[in-house]
Amino acid sequence: MQIGQPAYIMLNDGYYKSELAQGITNDQLMENVVGNDALVVPNVPNNNPTIYTYIPRFAYNNQGEILYIKQGCTVAGTYTIPEIFTYKTETRDFSLAGIWVEYTPLANASAVNTKINNMQGENNQYGFIANTIGVNANSETSYKTMIETYNQYIANTVGNDALVAPPTEEYPNTVGASNARPQINDIANLNRTILKITNSNQIEPIKGNAYYDQTEEKIKIEVTYRTNSIVKILDKMGNILSENSTVADTGNELIGNGIYRYTIIDNLGNMKQISTKIEGLKKYIIPDLETLKEFRDEVNAGNSFEGVTVIQTADIQMNYGKYTINKETGEITFAEDAEQWISIGKDYNLRFKGSYNGENHTIKGVYINNMDVYQGLFGICDNAIIENIGIEEGCIIGKNTIGGISGFINMGTINNCHNTGNIKGEESHVGGIVGNSGDTVINKCYNSGRIEGESYVGGIVGGGSLIELGNCYNLGDVYGINQSIGGIAGDISANSGNRKISNIYNIGNITGDGITGGCFGRATRFNISNTYNIGDVVVNGTYAKGMGGIVGEGNGTINNCYNYGKIEGKEDCGGIVGGDISVTFTISNCYNAGNIEGSYMMIGGIAGCGNANNSYNIGKIQGGTYHTAGIVGGGSADYCYNRGNLLATGYVGGINGTSAKVSNSYSTGNIKSNGSYTGGISAYNKNKSNNYFLQGTVNNKESNEITGQKPVTEEELKQLSRTLGIENWKDDIYNINDGFPILSWQTDNDKINLINGDNAFVEDTEGINGGYPLLAWQVER
Repeated sequence: MQIGQPAYIMLNDGYYKSELAQGITNDQLMENVVGNDALVVPNVPNNNPTIYTYIPRFAYNNQGEILYIKQGCTVAGTYTIPEIFTYKTETRDFSLAGIWVEYTPLANASAVNTKINNMQGENNQYGFIANTIGVNANSETSYKTMIETYNQYIANTVGNDALVAPPTEEYPNTVGASNARPQINDIANLNRTILKITNSNQIEPIKGNAYYDQTEEKIKIEVTYRTNSIVKILDKMGNILSENSTVADTGNELIGNGIYRYTIIDNLGNMKQISTKIEGLKKYIIPDLETLKEFRDEVNAGNSFEGVTVIQTADIQMNYGKYTINKETGEITFAEDAEQWISIGKDYNLRFKGSYNGENHTIKGVYINNMDVYQGLFGICDNAIIENIGIEEGCIIGKNTIGGISGFINMGTINNCHNTGNIKGEESHVGGIVGNSGDTVINKCYNSGRIEGESYVGGIVGGGSLIELGNCYNLGDVYGINQSIGGIAGDISANSGNRKISNIYNIGNITGDGITGGCFGRATRFNISNTYNIGDVVVNGTYAKGMGGIVGEGNGTINNCYNYGKIEGKEDCGGIVGGDISVTFTISNCYNAGNIEGSYMMIGGIAGCGNANNSYNIGKIQGGTYHTAGIVGGGSADYCYNRGNLLATGYVGGINGTSAKVSNSYSTGNIKSNGSYTGGISAYNKNKSNNYFLQGTVNNKESNEITGQKPVTEEELKQLSRTLGIENWKDDIYNINDGFPILSWQTDNDKINLINGDNAFVEDTEGINGGYPLLAWQVER
């Protein structure tokens, strides 16, 4: 238990004297004065004034509470108040006490209480006023004179039992003389004293200020008053800015708009905190969670930060110790008392319009669980730039328009951002990075968390319009109960022209009810290139239409892409594109190695519906009643080959499942059908030229006489590269296709060479991506 100690003696006349100014030490006050009943003044008859004390001595116990003991108050007779009170330290201040002298003892306890109450009622912010005001006390001159006359009395009397005054010319030393000294009651307030008792750990009165130096672009801190020597000046994070000095500055620290706090420590361990608010700069610095909240609150109060760059200078942890992560499933569970995050730009009319640069730092433990819209680190952004920030170990649950980085962003840019937490929306537009976008650029982003929603659900972006999307990947599973579900994006479009999507891959498994893709559920007016998928795409719902390894459905072009994931649905299923009979993609330089299962119609190794050239399939294809093929279920094909086996109930072809044009192509896969219209190249005898299939591979309606579908032996087929077109074909020089002709763009490693026209990918030499190519920026980070 730590006993409180006195800190100051002050004369209550507006002129304050510091400690020891009256020659009174702490020990004298505590040991000699408190508890004595009277001072005996010689040469003054019957002049034995009574000291009245109202001193709340106190101590701190181990629970941080004050034990407050009210000392005895002496009156005529005996009057003792042995009360003990216990209060929480932070809710009550017992540091002030009064002490005064009365010439004639007060009559009783009631008179003492009245005196104390009157003292408390007078205008004095420091505590009890000692005694009442004397005859001449209102006169500053007379009061000063009184103090000067009796300063020796104060110095010698307090703490002593008796005062022996030496003889003077004015007051001869005659014991009992009435004029030996003025009567005490003639000079009321003789030692009007206020005693301030404080804990020994209480802060000493250090004063300082901080200000921004525009010339040097740093904050400077100055100590303007201190009793003891200054030992250290610290910044908010506890970094030492100076030692044994009364001045400091922030050195090379980045300074921007915001509130900056500093701590000054003296050699007794007393501390003083000071702060300064910087405004008018084009930067806002976020070094910690407290400042991040302050920034958020400013945005949500109406400051859009337009034209301001917000810079995060350190990793930030939320909800430390209040969540757990299942190591096997990756599921994150937050405690009931975890603090929920309020999105930055929480309302449609309160948008962030500045630039946020995380400087490759992370924010961990973001937790949101409420059925509201526009949820994420940011809620709504407009013409904003968000870059170099990662959201990790978080859980965001909301209604719709939900994203790890931003719920909604309009005409903005998101660059080099990632999310690893789980995100769930009860309705639509749910994404690992962005829920909904309007004409936005997204680059170098990835997601590894599980993403769930109803519709418009994607690992990177749920839905909306994009200007450009590139260099992104998804590792997390994406789950939707309706349509437009994709590993990268659920449903995206370009408002004008065919926009660019490139350097993309997905590894997560994708589940939806329809229009579902390994990378994109629906993509409209895009040129997609250098993209691959290895995640399974499974549709279990009643709609079950439009499933593809790269895209479920849409329109534009697809170039240099491949799929290894399983595709499973009802109709319009393809290794690259599921497609739709009315709008579809033109596909080139692509291949599929995943198995494809469709139960009804338009099932193809490359596309359910689409036009393919310079592409091949090696996956197993299982179709339904209509239009199953190794390359396109419905659509044209040129310079393509199929080596996968096909099984369906009718309308089956090695390359094409309808009567559309097929040329310069071949098939070696076994084709089995229980119905009619089955062919080694096409299900129909129309629009075929210069096509070949391996003898014995068709179990129904095989014919050597069908125009454009010629069966040949294995040896003949292996020699057909020049017959098929030397500019598009070459011999199997790498021995990767069992000696059968390969396309001119193929190499011994199609996994990386096919998608690496701009060297955006590198080989997974360390096996961190299952052997599949990595984006170059992943390795460079």
